[in-house]
Amino acid sequence: MKRELLDNGNIWQKSDGRWIGMVRYKDEFGVAQRKSFSSKKKKTLQAKMTEYVKNFNEQVANSDESRKPLKESMKNRLRVYKYPEVERTTYDRYECTAEHQIYPYIGNKPVYQQAAAYFLMLNTGLRAGELCGVINSDIDLDNRVIHLQRGVKEVHVRDGLEYVPKLEVKVGKLKSKTSKRDVPLNDTAIEMIQRLRKEVYLGEDAPLIPDENGNFTNPRNMRNRFYRILPRLPCSKGKRQLSVTYHQSKY
Repeated sequence: MKRELLDNGNIWQKSDGRWIGMVRYKDEFGVAQRKSFSSKKKKTLQAKMTEYVKNFNEQVANSDESRKPLKESMKNRLRVYKYPEVERTTYDRYECTAEHQIYPYIGNKPVYQQAAAYFLMLNTGLRAGELCGVINSDIDLDNRVIHLQRGVKEVHVRDGLEYVPKLEVKVGKLKSKTSKRDVPLNDTAIEMIQRLRKEVYLGEDAPLIPDENGNFTNPRNMRNRFYRILPRLPCSKGKRQLSVTYHQSKY
């Protein structure tokens, strides 16, 4: 669980004239904690608390594994989880194996989470195939709109007119003539686009949501991810299971 601030702090003055401040937050276990401050001067106290909140947010951002390259994330996992629990010779063997047999093949590829894509769909009503077909130049943030031009779908391969039992991803026309449209963007949709671009941006002519090779993402993979995420939502825990299809989530 990620640490998070519960407020930006409260300040009050005690009867002896000292100023007291407190910032509340949740730790990595979800337990509410507090950080206290004191000073003879209010201005000094405010500066201390502002610096603490700034450092707290930076630490949270730096600890977000989804924003790190895969290589860095794997190195961190070795250091944090394996080093304390195994013999030094075992750890050295793990580290050597990773350095020579894993890292050279993965390079600095980012960990593709793309969770913001689902919030973008919720706020625009886009189909999976429509969103997968959006390239960065289709997006006009100044005028808060996406110019929908193309779609992505999975089709059967054909050898001439002969059916081949194999599927491929095809980029082409949208579902209908009216599907080619301008989609307005609210504040949340714009924020999700910015998050997706911060995660990976390959240029104006590249997909907003590329796959691990930088190509258009298969919409079937988008739907599969949705159904893997669904059972992990808080509203799907316990006896009251959330039952919703990918298509229903857009409405």
